[in-house]
Amino acid sequence: RLLGYSVDILKRPIGVNIDRQCADLGVCAPWDAGSDTGRITVPATPWAVSPMDAPSKYKNYAALTFSADAQLLKKYSHRWQPGRRIKDLDPATQQPGAIADAGVIEFAPESTIATELFSRYYDGQQYYCIAPVVREAQENGQLLKHGGGYFAVGKACCEGKWNCGKKEWKEGIVVAPDGPALEQARTLNDIEHGIEFHGLGLGMTTKQPVYVDMTENATMVLKKGRTAFKYPASEPDQVEHCVAPIVSVGFVPGLEGAAGEVKYWAVGTDCCSDGKFSCGTPAKKGDTEPVFSGIPVADSGKNFMKAVRAAEVEFGVRSHPQPMFVDWVGGRMFYQPPR
Repeated sequence: RLLGYSVDILKRPIGVNIDRQCADLGVCAPWDAGSDTGRITVPATPWAVSPMDAPSKYKNYAALTFSADAQLLKKYSHRWQPGRRIKDLDPATQQPGAIADAGVIEFAPESTIATELFSRYYDGQQYYCIAPVVREAQENGQLLKHGGGYFAVGKACCEGKWNCGKKEWKEGIVVAPDGPALEQARTLNDIEHGIEFHGLGLGMTTKQPVYVDMTENATMVLKKGRTAFKYPASEPDQVEHCVAPIVSVGFVPGLEGAAGEVKYWAVGTDCCSDGKFSCGTPAKKGDTEPVFSGIPVADSGKNFMKAVRAAEVEFGVRSHPQPMFVDWVGGRMFYQPPR
Protein backbone atom coordinates (compact mmCIF):
# COMPACT_ATOMS: atom_id res chain seq x y z
CA ARG A 1 0.00 0.00 0.00
CA LEU A 2 2.85 2.43 0.79
CA LEU A 3 4.19 1.97 -2.74
CA GLY A 4 0.78 2.21 -4.35
CA TYR A 5 0.84 -1.33 -5.76
CA SER A 6 -2.12 -3.66 -5.92
CA VAL A 7 -2.50 -6.47 -3.40
CA ASP A 8 -3.18 -8.73 -6.39
CA ILE A 9 0.28 -9.85 -7.62
CA LEU A 10 -1.14 -10.30 -11.14
CA LYS A 11 -1.82 -6.56 -11.31
CA ARG A 12 1.67 -5.50 -10.25
CA PRO A 13 4.29 -4.31 -12.83
CA ILE A 14 6.27 -7.13 -14.40
CA GLY A 15 9.65 -7.66 -12.70
CA VAL A 16 8.76 -6.04 -9.37
CA ASN A 17 8.89 -8.36 -6.38
CA ILE A 18 7.46 -6.49 -3.40
CA ASP A 19 8.83 -9.05 -0.97
CA ARG A 20 12.42 -8.61 -2.15
CA GLN A 21 12.92 -5.39 -4.09
CA CYS A 22 11.37 -1.96 -4.10
CA ALA A 23 11.47 0.94 -6.56
CA ASP A 24 12.66 3.59 -4.09
CA LEU A 25 11.70 2.67 -0.56
CA GLY A 26 13.30 0.23 1.86
CA VAL A 27 15.92 -2.42 1.34
CA CYS A 28 16.40 -3.78 -2.18
CA ALA A 29 18.35 -6.91 -1.29
CA PRO A 30 21.04 -8.08 1.08
CA TRP A 31 24.39 -8.76 -0.57
CA ASP A 32 26.77 -11.61 -0.01
CA ALA A 33 30.27 -10.37 0.71
CA GLY A 34 31.57 -13.78 -0.32
CA SER A 35 35.26 -14.20 0.39
CA ASP A 36 35.40 -10.84 2.20
CA THR A 37 33.47 -11.97 5.28
CA GLY A 38 31.64 -15.12 4.25
CA ARG A 39 28.30 -13.80 5.48
CA ILE A 40 25.38 -11.59 4.56
CA THR A 41 26.15 -8.02 5.62
CA VAL A 42 25.17 -4.41 4.84
CA PRO A 43 22.30 -4.29 2.30
CA ALA A 44 22.74 -2.76 -1.13
CA THR A 45 21.05 0.56 -1.95
CA PRO A 46 21.11 0.81 -5.76
CA TRP A 47 18.87 3.91 -5.71
CA ALA A 48 21.54 5.96 -3.84
CA VAL A 49 24.99 4.43 -4.22
CA SER A 50 27.71 6.30 -2.39
CA PRO A 51 31.01 6.46 -4.30
CA MET A 52 32.54 5.19 -1.05
CA ASP A 53 30.41 2.04 -1.16
CA ALA A 54 32.01 -1.33 -2.00
CA PRO A 55 31.57 -1.98 -5.74
CA SER A 56 31.22 -5.72 -5.11
CA LYS A 57 27.74 -5.04 -3.73
CA TYR A 58 26.50 -4.03 -7.16
CA LYS A 59 28.40 -6.35 -9.48
CA ASN A 60 25.19 -8.14 -10.51
CA TYR A 61 23.00 -5.07 -11.02
CA ALA A 62 22.03 -3.94 -14.49
CA ALA A 63 22.10 -0.29 -13.41
CA LEU A 64 22.35 1.88 -10.32
CA THR A 65 21.84 5.49 -9.29
CA PHE A 66 24.52 7.38 -7.38
CA SER A 67 23.88 9.47 -4.29
CA ALA A 68 23.49 13.22 -4.69
CA ASP A 69 27.05 13.90 -3.49
CA ALA A 70 28.64 11.88 -6.30
CA GLN A 71 30.72 13.83 -8.77
CA LEU A 72 32.77 13.09 -11.87
CA LEU A 73 36.37 14.35 -11.66
CA LYS A 74 37.07 15.09 -15.30
CA LYS A 75 40.41 16.72 -14.47
CA TYR A 76 41.70 13.26 -13.50
CA SER A 77 40.49 11.59 -16.68
CA HIS A 78 42.93 9.50 -18.67
CA ARG A 79 43.10 7.64 -21.96
CA TRP A 80 44.61 4.36 -23.12
CA GLN A 81 45.33 3.79 -26.79
CA PRO A 82 48.26 1.46 -27.50
CA GLY A 83 50.58 2.76 -30.20
CA ARG A 84 49.47 6.40 -29.97
CA ARG A 85 51.74 9.39 -30.59
CA ILE A 86 52.72 11.60 -27.63
CA LYS A 87 53.78 15.16 -28.45
CA ASP A 88 56.06 17.65 -26.68
CA LEU A 89 57.08 15.27 -23.91
CA ASP A 90 59.42 16.56 -21.21
CA PRO A 91 61.80 13.70 -20.29
CA ALA A 92 62.56 15.38 -16.97
CA THR A 93 59.03 15.43 -15.56
CA GLN A 94 56.64 13.12 -17.45
CA GLN A 95 56.35 9.82 -15.59
CA PRO A 96 56.67 6.98 -18.11
CA GLY A 97 54.02 4.86 -16.38
CA ALA A 98 51.38 7.44 -17.31
CA ILE A 99 52.04 6.99 -21.04
CA ALA A 100 52.77 3.27 -21.12
CA ASP A 101 50.55 3.01 -24.20
CA ALA A 102 52.76 5.30 -26.31
CA GLY A 103 53.97 4.11 -29.71
CA VAL A 104 55.83 7.24 -30.85
CA ILE A 105 57.17 10.03 -28.65
CA GLU A 106 57.99 13.53 -29.84
CA PHE A 107 60.28 14.95 -27.17
CA ALA A 108 60.20 18.62 -26.22
CA PRO A 109 62.53 21.01 -28.12
CA GLU A 110 64.92 21.39 -25.16
CA SER A 111 65.46 17.62 -24.90
CA THR A 112 68.48 15.77 -26.26
CA ILE A 113 70.15 12.37 -26.30
CA ALA A 114 73.00 12.44 -23.78
CA THR A 115 75.28 10.54 -26.16
CA GLU A 116 78.31 11.15 -23.95
CA LEU A 117 76.60 9.08 -21.23
CA PHE A 118 76.07 5.95 -23.32
CA SER A 119 76.73 2.39 -22.11
CA ARG A 120 77.30 -0.84 -23.98
CA TYR A 121 75.86 -4.12 -22.72
CA TYR A 122 76.83 -7.52 -24.12
CA ASP A 123 74.24 -10.28 -24.34
CA GLY A 124 76.03 -13.28 -25.79
CA GLN A 125 77.39 -12.41 -29.24
CA GLN A 126 75.21 -9.29 -29.52
CA TYR A 127 75.62 -5.99 -27.75
CA TYR A 128 73.10 -3.29 -26.94
CA CYS A 129 73.66 0.46 -26.77
CA ILE A 130 71.80 2.76 -24.41
CA ALA A 131 71.88 6.48 -23.56
CA PRO A 132 69.47 8.63 -21.55
CA VAL A 133 67.13 11.13 -23.18
CA VAL A 134 67.37 14.24 -21.01
CA ARG A 135 66.39 17.88 -20.75
CA GLU A 136 69.37 20.21 -20.45
CA ALA A 137 69.09 23.42 -18.45
CA GLN A 138 71.46 26.07 -17.18
CA GLU A 139 71.21 26.24 -13.40
CA ASN A 140 73.55 28.34 -11.22
CA GLY A 141 76.05 28.61 -14.02
CA GLN A 142 76.06 24.86 -14.72
CA LEU A 143 74.59 22.86 -17.58
CA LEU A 144 72.59 20.16 -15.83
CA LYS A 145 70.88 17.12 -17.31
CA HIS A 146 67.49 15.89 -16.07
CA GLY A 147 66.25 12.44 -17.09
CA GLY A 148 65.92 8.88 -15.85
CA GLY A 149 62.70 7.70 -17.47
CA TYR A 150 63.51 7.53 -21.18
CA PHE A 151 66.43 5.85 -22.95
CA ALA A 152 67.57 5.79 -26.55
CA VAL A 153 68.62 2.28 -27.55
CA GLY A 154 70.28 0.53 -30.44
CA LYS A 155 72.11 -2.64 -31.41
CA ALA A 156 75.81 -2.82 -32.31
CA CYS A 157 76.07 0.93 -32.94
CA CYS A 158 78.30 2.29 -30.16
CA GLU A 159 81.76 0.87 -30.69
CA GLY A 160 83.85 3.58 -29.07
CA LYS A 161 81.21 6.29 -29.57
CA TRP A 162 77.47 6.67 -30.04
CA ASN A 163 76.37 5.96 -33.62
CA CYS A 164 72.75 4.99 -32.93
CA GLY A 165 71.29 8.30 -34.06
CA LYS A 166 71.98 12.01 -33.91
CA LYS A 167 72.06 13.79 -30.58
CA GLU A 168 69.50 16.37 -31.74
CA TRP A 169 66.85 13.93 -32.98
CA LYS A 170 63.53 14.44 -31.17
CA GLU A 171 61.33 11.54 -32.31
CA GLY A 172 61.52 8.13 -30.72
CA ILE A 173 59.68 4.93 -31.60
CA VAL A 174 58.87 2.98 -28.45
CA VAL A 175 60.40 -0.49 -28.63
CA ALA A 176 58.90 -3.65 -27.18
CA PRO A 177 60.89 -5.43 -24.42
CA ASP A 178 63.69 -7.53 -25.93
CA GLY A 179 63.85 -10.05 -23.12
CA PRO A 180 65.78 -8.81 -20.06
CA ALA A 181 68.59 -7.26 -22.16
CA LEU A 182 67.32 -3.67 -22.25
CA GLU A 183 66.61 -3.59 -18.52
CA GLN A 184 70.07 -4.98 -17.82
CA ALA A 185 71.58 -2.39 -20.15
CA ARG A 186 69.73 0.36 -18.30
CA THR A 187 70.97 -0.97 -14.96
CA LEU A 188 74.54 -0.83 -16.28
CA ASN A 189 74.00 2.73 -17.54
CA ASP A 190 72.62 3.72 -14.15
CA ILE A 191 75.72 2.35 -12.44
CA GLU A 192 78.06 4.12 -14.84
CA HIS A 193 76.28 7.46 -15.32
CA GLY A 194 73.05 7.61 -13.30
CA ILE A 195 74.28 10.25 -10.85
CA GLU A 196 74.79 12.65 -13.77
CA PHE A 197 71.14 12.81 -14.89
CA HIS A 198 68.85 11.60 -12.09
CA GLY A 199 68.88 11.51 -8.32
CA LEU A 200 70.14 14.20 -5.93
CA GLY A 201 67.61 16.69 -7.30
CA LEU A 202 68.05 15.73 -10.96
CA GLY A 203 65.40 14.11 -13.14
CA MET A 204 63.33 11.20 -11.87
CA THR A 205 63.45 7.62 -10.68
CA THR A 206 60.96 5.12 -12.10
CA LYS A 207 60.30 1.40 -12.22
CA GLN A 208 58.71 1.73 -15.67
CA PRO A 209 61.34 3.19 -18.03
CA VAL A 210 60.57 3.63 -21.71
CA TYR A 211 63.04 2.58 -24.39
CA VAL A 212 62.97 4.37 -27.74
CA ASP A 213 64.63 3.94 -31.12
CA MET A 214 65.45 7.58 -31.94
CA THR A 215 64.97 8.79 -35.48
CA GLU A 216 64.56 11.96 -37.53
CA ASN A 217 61.17 10.90 -38.87
CA ALA A 218 59.28 8.12 -37.06
CA THR A 219 56.52 7.94 -39.69
CA MET A 220 58.99 7.13 -42.46
CA VAL A 221 60.80 4.52 -40.37
CA LEU A 222 57.53 2.75 -39.52
CA LYS A 223 56.56 2.69 -43.19
CA LYS A 224 59.88 1.12 -44.14
CA GLY A 225 59.68 -1.35 -41.26
CA ARG A 226 63.10 -1.11 -39.66
CA THR A 227 63.72 -4.43 -37.91
CA ALA A 228 66.26 -3.81 -35.12
CA PHE A 229 63.42 -3.92 -32.61
CA LYS A 230 59.71 -4.68 -32.48
CA TYR A 231 57.51 -1.57 -32.42
CA PRO A 232 54.05 -1.43 -30.78
CA ALA A 233 53.30 1.56 -33.03
CA SER A 234 53.49 -0.72 -36.09
CA GLU A 235 49.91 -1.81 -35.30
CA PRO A 236 48.35 1.03 -33.29
CA ASP A 237 44.98 0.49 -31.62
CA GLN A 238 42.27 2.49 -33.38
CA VAL A 239 40.08 2.67 -30.25
CA GLU A 240 40.67 5.19 -27.48
CA HIS A 241 39.64 3.90 -24.02
CA CYS A 242 38.74 6.66 -21.55
CA VAL A 243 38.28 6.69 -17.76
CA ALA A 244 37.42 9.31 -15.12
CA PRO A 245 36.93 8.79 -11.35
CA ILE A 246 33.53 9.02 -9.68
CA VAL A 247 33.97 10.26 -6.10
CA SER A 248 32.15 11.97 -3.25
CA VAL A 249 32.36 15.71 -2.71
CA GLY A 250 35.48 16.47 -0.67
CA PHE A 251 37.44 13.49 -1.99
CA VAL A 252 41.19 13.80 -1.41
CA PRO A 253 43.37 11.90 -3.94
CA GLY A 254 45.89 9.52 -2.41
CA LEU A 255 44.39 9.61 1.09
CA GLU A 256 45.37 6.53 3.11
CA GLY A 257 42.88 3.70 3.51
CA ALA A 258 39.57 3.05 1.81
CA ALA A 259 38.65 6.76 1.98
CA GLY A 260 41.30 7.54 -0.62
CA GLU A 261 40.29 4.82 -3.08
CA VAL A 262 38.38 5.43 -6.29
CA LYS A 263 35.86 2.62 -6.42
CA TYR A 264 33.85 3.67 -9.48
CA TRP A 265 35.09 4.92 -12.84
CA ALA A 266 33.07 6.42 -15.66
CA VAL A 267 34.27 4.96 -18.95
CA GLY A 268 33.78 5.25 -22.67
CA THR A 269 35.55 4.92 -26.00
CA ASP A 270 36.75 7.66 -28.35
CA CYS A 271 35.48 10.41 -26.05
CA CYS A 272 38.49 11.94 -24.31
CA SER A 273 40.81 13.35 -26.97
CA ASP A 274 42.89 16.41 -26.10
CA GLY A 275 42.31 15.82 -22.39
CA LYS A 276 38.56 16.55 -22.58
CA PHE A 277 36.38 13.80 -21.10
CA SER A 278 32.99 13.83 -22.83
CA CYS A 279 31.89 10.22 -22.28
CA GLY A 280 28.42 9.40 -21.01
CA THR A 281 24.90 10.67 -21.56
CA PRO A 282 23.60 14.00 -20.17
CA ALA A 283 20.32 14.25 -18.29
CA LYS A 284 17.15 14.36 -20.38
CA LYS A 285 15.62 17.75 -21.09
CA GLY A 286 13.36 18.73 -18.22
CA ASP A 287 15.02 16.39 -15.71
CA THR A 288 15.91 18.69 -12.82
CA GLU A 289 16.95 16.06 -10.27
CA PRO A 290 20.71 16.52 -9.68
CA VAL A 291 21.69 12.85 -9.71
CA PHE A 292 23.54 10.56 -12.08
CA SER A 293 23.30 6.87 -12.74
CA GLY A 294 25.67 4.22 -13.97
CA ILE A 295 25.25 1.26 -16.28
CA PRO A 296 28.01 -1.29 -15.57
CA VAL A 297 30.43 -1.82 -18.44
CA ALA A 298 32.54 -4.95 -18.92
CA ASP A 299 36.30 -4.54 -19.34
CA SER A 300 36.87 -7.58 -21.52
CA GLY A 301 40.20 -6.41 -22.96
CA LYS A 302 41.43 -4.90 -19.66
CA ASN A 303 42.00 -1.59 -21.48
CA PHE A 304 39.94 0.43 -18.99
CA MET A 305 41.98 -1.02 -16.13
CA LYS A 306 45.19 -0.12 -17.96
CA ALA A 307 43.91 3.44 -18.32
CA VAL A 308 43.18 3.48 -14.58
CA ARG A 309 46.74 2.33 -13.79
CA ALA A 310 48.10 5.12 -16.00
CA ALA A 311 45.86 7.65 -14.23
CA GLU A 312 47.21 6.50 -10.88
CA VAL A 313 50.74 7.33 -12.02
CA GLU A 314 49.79 10.62 -13.69
CA PHE A 315 47.61 12.12 -10.94
CA GLY A 316 48.49 10.25 -7.74
CA VAL A 317 44.97 8.83 -7.35
CA ARG A 318 44.55 5.32 -6.00
CA SER A 319 42.02 2.87 -7.39
CA HIS A 320 40.20 0.03 -5.71
CA PRO A 321 41.83 -3.23 -6.94
CA GLN A 322 38.52 -4.29 -8.50
CA PRO A 323 36.62 -1.10 -9.31
CA MET A 324 33.32 -0.89 -11.16
CA PHE A 325 33.30 0.66 -14.63
CA VAL A 326 30.08 2.40 -15.63
CA ASP A 327 28.52 4.41 -18.41
CA TRP A 328 27.84 7.79 -16.74
CA VAL A 329 24.19 8.71 -17.36
CA GLY A 330 22.33 11.82 -16.24
CA GLY A 331 19.15 11.27 -14.21
CA ARG A 332 17.73 8.51 -12.06
CA MET A 333 17.23 4.87 -12.95
CA PHE A 334 14.52 3.65 -10.64
CA TYR A 335 14.60 -0.10 -10.67
CA GLN A 336 17.18 -2.28 -12.33
CA PRO A 337 17.16 -5.78 -10.80
CA PRO A 338 20.29 -7.89 -10.48
CA ARG A 339 21.32 -9.55 -13.73
